Amino acid sequence: LVMKPISVVKCDEAKQSDELVE
Repeated sequence: LVMKPISVVKCDEAKQSDELVE
């Protein structure tokens, strides 16, 4: 498991959720 900064994780989650919505 690679630890990433919280901001990066939140950004990744936002991108994934946006892709799912679209």
